[in-house]
Order: sequence, then C-alpha cells, then structure tokens
Amino acid sequence: MKKAIAWRRKRRLLAIVAAAVSLALASALVLSQTTHGEHVSTTTTKSTSLSASFAASAATYVTNSAPNSSEWLIVQSISSPLSVSTNNTGAVPEYTNLAALNQTKIGIYCVSVDQSGSCAEFKQYLQTGWFWDSSDKILYIHYVGGRDVKISVSTQNVHD
Repeated sequence: MKKAIAWRRKRRLLAIVAAAVSLALASALVLSQTTHGEHVSTTTTKSTSLSASFAASAATYVTNSAPNSSEWLIVQSISSPLSVSTNNTGAVPEYTNLAALNQTKIGIYCVSVDQSGSCAEFKQYLQTGWFWDSSDKILYIHYVGGRDVKISVSTQNVHD
C-alpha cells in the first residue's frame, strides 16, 4: 500500500513533455502527460503528428510524418532507457553523447558533384540513434519518419 501511494505521488510530480521535431519540414509539436494513470493524447502541428501512451516501465509514441524523413523525438525522462526501438527500423542504437548523435544522417544526400556542379552520386543514410542526458533528464531520439511509426522506449520499472 505504501509503495502504491509513493508511486502515485511520484506520478503526480512527473510531467512528461514530448516534442517531435521534423528537421526536413521544420515542424514541431509538444505533448504533455496528465498525472492520473495511463494516458493517451495526440497533438498535431503542420504535417507531423504524435500520440503517446505510458506505463510503469515503458512509453510508446506513434508518429506520422513524410516517408523516410529525418525526425527527432525529444522527451523528458527521469531515468535512462534500457532500449529504444521503432517498428520501421528495429533497435535504435545508443550514443554516448549528444554531439555524436547530432552527426547521424537520415535521408538522401549528394556524395559526389560532377564538373557542371550537378550531383553525380546520391547516397541514402538511415543512421538512427538515441542519447539520454542524465543532467537534464532528457531523451533525444533520431529516427526515420513515415506513416504510423511506433517508437518504443523501455525503462526500468520504477517500482523495483
């Protein structure tokens, strides 16, 4: 009973703020979690949408954006995730710092220019990743966008 009361108090104090930023479309949106039990909410701005659901040891975010676009999900997280995955690319690798994560590329880039100045060769990059900032308690996820992309974040159970 005491654990349940303590959990409810922690839950009341916990406000999860999520922002998904579409670099390609320069659109952003914010999602806030209410403090009572599991919650599902959707916020839409421009052409990217986000919905989320939360449980004791996991969070799931579903986004909609342009196919194969470079997308960022930025959420407040009180503990480091055990794993992050998406339904379109699978397991998302962890990075040791934000600067390294910020170097990842998603999309098609020109890698060679001919004498006329036109692109001679393109290359597709799908460099996903995540980093948890322990100082600010923020989780950064760089992922490949598309229709109904499900992002799963597993964390340690707070009850443990």
